[in-house]
Amino acid sequence: MRRVLVVGAGVLLIILIGILVRSIGSIKSAEEQAADVLRQNTAGSKGVAVEFAKKQGVEGLKPLLKSESANVRTATIIALGTLKGDKEATKVLIEVVNGKDVEDAHNAIIAIASQGAPETREIITKAFESPQVRRREAACMAIYEYRDESLYPLLDVALDDKDEFIQLVASRIKQLIRYGHSAAIDR
Repeated sequence: MRRVLVVGAGVLLIILIGILVRSIGSIKSAEEQAADVLRQNTAGSKGVAVEFAKKQGVEGLKPLLKSESANVRTATIIALGTLKGDKEATKVLIEVVNGKDVEDAHNAIIAIASQGAPETREIITKAFESPQVRRREAACMAIYEYRDESLYPLLDVALDDKDEFIQLVASRIKQLIRYGHSAAIDR
C-alpha cells in the first residue's frame, strides 16, 4: 500500500510539472499580447483590445508605446482608445498625437475620438490644418468616430483639400455618415 501511494504521488508530481511547464510556455510578454490584440482587432474583435487595456492598465501600456514594433504601438494606441473616460489614457494619447511619429499620431487621433474625450474637437481641428496627409486623413476618420455633427462641415472643407486622397477620404466618410457602413462601401 505504501508503494502504491509513493507511485501515485510520483505520477501526480509528473502531471503537475507538465501542467506548470505548459502554462509557463503559454505566458506571453506584453508586446506579444499587444501584437495579438492588433491581429484580433483587425479581424473585428474590439473586445480583445478592451480586455488587454483593462489587464495592462494605462501604466502597463505606456512602456509599449516605446516599442520598436509599429504593430505593438498601434495595438497599444487602440487599447488606450478603449479606456473611455480615463483622463490618464487621454493624456497619453494626446502626447502621441503631438509626437513626431506621424503613423502613431494618426492612430492616436482616431483613438481619442473613439474614447469620446472632450479634447477631441480641438485635436481634429488642429489635425485638419496639418501639412501631413496622414494627420488630415485621421481627422476625417475621427469625425466619423466621434459623431459630433458640429464637426461635419470640416468634411466639406476637406472635399477641397489640395490632396486628392483627402478629398476621397472625406467623401467616403460623408457617405458613411449619411448612408451607413455597407451603403458607403457599395458606392
